[in-house]
Amino acid sequence: MPLCITSYLRVQGSDKEQPLYAFTGGTLKVVGARRGAKTRRVQALPFPFNYLVAQVAPVLKWALRTRTDRHSGQITEAASAVKRYKYSVAVDLSSYDDTVSFETLTAYRECVLTPVYYELSRRGLLSRSDMEKLLYLDTRVQALPLLAPSDRIDQAATLWERKGGIVSGERLTSQKGNDINEARIDTKAALVGLKGAFYNAGDDTIICTDDRAALDRYLMLEDHLGFKETLSPDVTFLMKRLPAGYAYLGRMVFNTINREPNLEPTSIALATAGMAIRYSLLAGHPLQHVFMEVMENSPSKRLRWAAALTRADTVLGLLHAAAASAAQTEHGTDSLEDLAELALDTGIINSAEHAGVLGRLAALDRRVSVEFSEMQERARELGPAGGRTYIRSVSYTTAKQRRK
Repeated sequence: MPLCITSYLRVQGSDKEQPLYAFTGGTLKVVGARRGAKTRRVQALPFPFNYLVAQVAPVLKWALRTRTDRHSGQITEAASAVKRYKYSVAVDLSSYDDTVSFETLTAYRECVLTPVYYELSRRGLLSRSDMEKLLYLDTRVQALPLLAPSDRIDQAATLWERKGGIVSGERLTSQKGNDINEARIDTKAALVGLKGAFYNAGDDTIICTDDRAALDRYLMLEDHLGFKETLSPDVTFLMKRLPAGYAYLGRMVFNTINREPNLEPTSIALATAGMAIRYSLLAGHPLQHVFMEVMENSPSKRLRWAAALTRADTVLGLLHAAAASAAQTEHGTDSLEDLAELALDTGIINSAEHAGVLGRLAALDRRVSVEFSEMQERARELGPAGGRTYIRSVSYTTAKQRRK
């Protein structure tokens, strides 16, 4: 089988009516409507595509975030713009990723990826062969066939031809979506003479202006450049309603109180740092204070303690404070690294502060407990002699145990 894109379904919450299906007469038919979760299709690429792009994606992401605050990942800037301008609207783009054409993605590769990759290569940060591979893979991904079930009983599957569209499982999905939609908004706004502040995260868009006539002209061009754009019923951005709303608040609350056992913080310090980050991510939300009210009145003693401790220091200070307990276990180390990366990606801390947290974690790498499976795996890697030395360095016995 050639390289292809595989397709998966994911469930997503929704308050809109969805088709109700039933298997009748040997076929699947729509028999009515229901309210509840909807399904989305997620596309997955072959491993080499994303593996090779991972080495350059952080550079592109840095450029995206530092070039403009329009894609900062926080609502603060957009909320501030709403206060400054007379009119603010949010617009929906129907099937945005699927409507990005092959030609648009080719232009993106020529205007964005090629210059960046070339500059990295010129500075000795990317080999010439890797640069050529990356550009080749970006070309290939635009026309990879899609693996799908076959309608024939003598076939296990079939390959559907496809061309264009931003692949949902691509490493640069958000990068391409943000850049292309920004260019689309600016082009359309210039066409109708619309001036103001425009923010977008992928297809999530909010437009602020003082010119009502230009805004009306903008909204009348519903199908400009092949993108179906409609006015949203209320002003929302990054799942947050302006000036009020509960969707994003609920997401932060449930990410704190409804975690899977293997994702639970290993210490009260880690729980506090995570809570402080989520509170900071609600900056600009009119119901930010409700998050802490929920935590402070939780039946969980751990959550109440963590909520009280968030006032003790900044997010950066709490991350440093959590390092001592996090360094004791592999799970704790991973948790702190994830929290530090989240704080960096969302602009709560900068790259130097992020490096400082990781440096403190490395300096405290004196584990008081090691899982037996981890010890076995490391010993196998080192061989008999090296493994013996390693086990002695990470294990200990008391005097009483030695006498036995």
